[in-house]
Amino acid sequence: MPLRFSTSAGILSSPSLPVKILLQLRCICKSWKSLISNDSTFAKKQLCMSKKRLIVSSVNDPDELLLWDSSISSVFSNVSNSTVTQTQLNCPISFNSLFRLLYGNNLEICSCHGILCFAIAGLYAFLWNPSLRRYNVLPPLENPEESDGSTSYVYSFGYDHFSNVYKVVAISHLHDTNKKNEVSVHSMGTGYWRRIHNFPYSRSMPRPGVFVSGTVNWLASDFSSSATFCDIVSLDLEKESYQQLSLPDFEKKSWTLGEYGIKESWTKLYTIRAMGNHDFDPYTKVVYISEDDQFLIDLYERTSSKMKLGVYDSKIGTLKFHMIQNINGWMGPEIYAESLISPCS
Repeated sequence: MPLRFSTSAGILSSPSLPVKILLQLRCICKSWKSLISNDSTFAKKQLCMSKKRLIVSSVNDPDELLLWDSSISSVFSNVSNSTVTQTQLNCPISFNSLFRLLYGNNLEICSCHGILCFAIAGLYAFLWNPSLRRYNVLPPLENPEESDGSTSYVYSFGYDHFSNVYKVVAISHLHDTNKKNEVSVHSMGTGYWRRIHNFPYSRSMPRPGVFVSGTVNWLASDFSSSATFCDIVSLDLEKESYQQLSLPDFEKKSWTLGEYGIKESWTKLYTIRAMGNHDFDPYTKVVYISEDDQFLIDLYERTSSKMKLGVYDSKIGTLKFHMIQNINGWMGPEIYAESLISPCS
């Protein structure tokens, strides 16, 4: 789409340009630099029109952690040949030094508005916008060198649109099931963590929560309950209060919640048919749904003990797997959008 060069504000007619191009255009003049770097209205317009991207992590020998990136459109367009070419991201933080410090290589990724939140070994977290190449290291909840290993943390990330603040939520993951999981919140720009009410269940899924409509949501179970999964626990980022949402029978089905918080508004979208002779964990992660009803799913195959990235076509009931180029063993696929929003603001 051509730019209009008549006025500096003319660039607002093309907020769908890739962030890489927009960053280059900052050198045109001071007003354009201010517009692209500092104008929150323009950043929000760009975010609404931004293309989605897929990021995966890979641990190679000798325990070297790498991050790989591709456009989500290339993932679906390459289903026929089952190969996706990834571009390696240059992360500003040395993951490997943190691995040595924390004696682990577990990496969790979640995203909101183009900002990725990384949690490494359950004790250390930071925010990073790969499009801007800017990052923000969060203060640790406890001293890693003094940690006795009894507590780790699951980090989640979201946006409180009432106060216009991004928040990181950390839930303690305790080995002692008789204790409630503690919850701490870090509001961007404050530089410190603060405690809020404990997590209402004794156990949450060891994955980041999903950000939806101003809330962060987890699948949760209670050790005092006979059910394997019982509810969605939702944290309102404005009020910092919890709500529990009952689930439908979701095994091998995809559901949508029409009106957030209303149990009766659950609607079944798709039923996932049998997947041949593959033996997968029934609780797979739907990473993304395309406009033509194809599911990008993260599956654990029991027979091979490996995670796999597959595309399920809900119209014809077929499942095809991708070979991710340069990836020997990968984990944690996550979708993010290119954005101009800084993780430091």
